[in-house]
Amino acid sequence: MTDELLVVRAQLGERTELAELVARWRVPLWTYVRRMLDAERADDVSQEIWPAVIRGLPGLRAPGRFTPWLFTIARRSVTDRLRTEYARAAEIAPDTFLTEDHERIGPALRAARGGRVHQGSSGAGHRLGAFGSMEGARR
Repeated sequence: MTDELLVVRAQLGERTELAELVARWRVPLWTYVRRMLDAERADDVSQEIWPAVIRGLPGLRAPGRFTPWLFTIARRSVTDRLRTEYARAAEIAPDTFLTEDHERIGPALRAARGGRVHQGSSGAGHRLGAFGSMEGARR
């Protein structure tokens, strides 16, 4: 039976077809999510995707477009999870990130202060070091 027919029958309320659709797409969906997340988070997100699919299935107007629709839900779910995790990490320890960035960038900034800095048209500073000008750096 094709996915399109399974979708139509699932939309009509046939639970066995819905179960078949989930069984058919469970592993490919998990594999797709796993490419973007570690295994534990892929398990969690995959389990969150299926209720959204089941809720949205009656509104799917083009049953033949089930696969791209399914993977769009998956991609958005992964994006939402990552966005939430990044926001939570920034709330928990914003000073930690500043300290790590300072430790990583600080030596480069100190080195740049020791040499002359050329302000290009982009506004970005370029360290010239032993060269007195950009012409000397090109030679």
